[in-house]
Amino acid sequence: HGYGKNKVQHVHHLQAKGYQFSVIPALGFLMHHPHPISNTRKYWKGHTKHRNQDLYDTFEEELKERYGEMKTKRCENEESEEEEESASKEEIA
Repeated sequence: HGYGKNKVQHVHHLQAKGYQFSVIPALGFLMHHPHPISNTRKYWKGHTKHRNQDLYDTFEEELKERYGEMKTKRCENEESEEEEESASKEEIA
């Protein structure tokens, strides 16, 4: 019914396969606009939400078995890390 975490699964699978994601600052980024409350959403919350969560949990277990444990990497600015390390060495000297 459109509320099955399909977009989340897609991104997690790409991450597990080793894809890297970036934000291009000059172009901004895309945000998901919330679904309006509809009869379908009401049905999902009352009848299929927990089933979808169970399916999603199974999907995540299958990803772990296939690709190993996933850890989300922090986005860091390499230049600032190098500058920080250099400054720390200067303070010690």
